[in-house]
Amino acid sequence: MQILPEIIGNLSKEEIRNYKLFVTRTNDTLERKDIQLFDTFKKNYPEIDEEKAFKKLYVTEDKNAFYRLKNRLLEDIGLSLLLLNYNQNAVNFVLNNFLLAKLFIQKNKWDTAVYYLQKSEKKAQEIDEPALLELIYNEYIKLSQEMLEINPADYIEKRRINRAKLNQIQEIDDILAMVTYNVKASQTFGKGNERIYDMLQKTVESFGNSKNLKDNVQLRFKLYHAISRILLQQHNYTALENYLLKTYKEFTQKKLFSIHNHDTKLQMLTYLCNSLFRNNKTEESLEYADRLKEAMAEYNRSLHDKYVFYYYNILVNNYARTNVTKAIEILNEAKEEAVIKSHPLHIGFVYLNLAVSYFGLHDHKQSLRQITRLYMLDSYASLDTAFRLKIAVFELMVRYDSGDMDFVLTRISQLQNEFKSMLQQKEFENEKLMCNFLKNLILLTKDSARKKLETSIAAFIEIQSKQTDSEILSYSEWLKGKLS
Repeated sequence: MQILPEIIGNLSKEEIRNYKLFVTRTNDTLERKDIQLFDTFKKNYPEIDEEKAFKKLYVTEDKNAFYRLKNRLLEDIGLSLLLLNYNQNAVNFVLNNFLLAKLFIQKNKWDTAVYYLQKSEKKAQEIDEPALLELIYNEYIKLSQEMLEINPADYIEKRRINRAKLNQIQEIDDILAMVTYNVKASQTFGKGNERIYDMLQKTVESFGNSKNLKDNVQLRFKLYHAISRILLQQHNYTALENYLLKTYKEFTQKKLFSIHNHDTKLQMLTYLCNSLFRNNKTEESLEYADRLKEAMAEYNRSLHDKYVFYYYNILVNNYARTNVTKAIEILNEAKEEAVIKSHPLHIGFVYLNLAVSYFGLHDHKQSLRQITRLYMLDSYASLDTAFRLKIAVFELMVRYDSGDMDFVLTRISQLQNEFKSMLQQKEFENEKLMCNFLKNLILLTKDSARKKLETSIAAFIEIQSKQTDSEILSYSEWLKGKLS
């Protein structure tokens, strides 16, 4: 991975502007090689040709100057980003004041160092960050050797209490990290490594009745993340719903939510809406969707863009059951949201859901139109290959129902060639079977052959009694309509 082009290619307009202001503050000549290289990488990302960039900037064959230029550019971008985000959030505030304290310690300016340490400590306590407090208390204890005004015993005791809290948090963090990795690595919602989940549950149980929980807000939130992950992994949506309702009510009543854990509040509401939906409680799910919308507006809409897609997705899921026309209306509204438009995966899901919704209304023409729009997205080629296979199978189902049998047969051949290796994997056996079923539904016309086909389809339906989470449209439900 070429780190410099990757960083430059993903800078926002504000970050680019800030970088150029930063590097031209003392020298704003037009012939700066660092800015020329920056602009070259930004313009051509992700197709970066470093050899071409080198030859454009230097006549010599010696690349040492080019390497030094790249290193300086990388360092300047890092400094400009740090400057731009100096006090962007509470953690940055703590770390920057801590670094200033360290700077004045090096200068032997003890009083000034203490001033910045106090600012850092106060904010770290406010946001309940034991890991940062550990650094701060260590620095106070070192300073006590230089200043009689600092009694090391005070900070040794503070560090002892803080360390006990930190150890608890880190233990649950370690196991959560393993759980998260396991889920991502498996790419499924299977049970995964049972040993890890046993460890997590034992840890949760050991901390669940701890007296420290009453005073430890951060640990309460860590436990929430741990328990919700367990229940999600087990697909235990009934228990998840009950746990989330209780936890959200408790956290709200005790005023545990704040700007520092607002992300968790929005996540909790999102999980709650989805678990209620899973439990066929549409009205309650929509009620909490309203609460989610209100919460997204808090703190100057600081996390609105992060959750707006999930909010619309909750509405669409619920209305798809009760009012498909309303679901389509919401999807059309969602695709006009700038943040959704700019996110390749999210806008793709919007068009896909529109296609599914129109199919539900038997409007095959509109359904196919949305699929075409999905294919035309620049980001479509970058979608996961497995996801593209499932989209292709869904399109075959729509085309079949629209009567375009020639297209279906041609596309099946293309699909079987394009996804040949995947269709040989057990994970995609259903997609392979669907291609065969579709082909045979068209080609087999004799009664004996047709009866044998329907027996195979009936056996498939019996095994696939309900739609899996990975199917865009239930294969078994669709096939039921093809039996005589």
